[in-house]
Amino acid sequence: GGFTSHDITAGKWPGGSAMRHGENVMIGQRGDKLGTVQDVLFDGGVLVGIVIRTTGFFTHDVLVQVRFLDRSDGAALFLRMTKEDVAKLAEFHANS
Repeated sequence: GGFTSHDITAGKWPGGSAMRHGENVMIGQRGDKLGTVQDVLFDGGVLVGIVIRTTGFFTHDVLVQVRFLDRSDGAALFLRMTKEDVAKLAEFHANS
């Protein structure tokens, strides 16, 4: 089964709060802003990752696997990644 993308409100954080389109995404201990949530990806109904519209560091969307998601404080998502980790991610090209 391939990846499918759903309405962003369907993307439930493991803690129960919904990921919102446009929600800030932060990385690192200091909470540097990476970008905003662009899309949420599911495979067979299971959350597998989020697409981030990056700001500042990069000029393309990146796909972050769910295993890198750390926590959400209701205002932003936090990733267990560094800028160097993000730089290794492949660009995400939506199938449009």
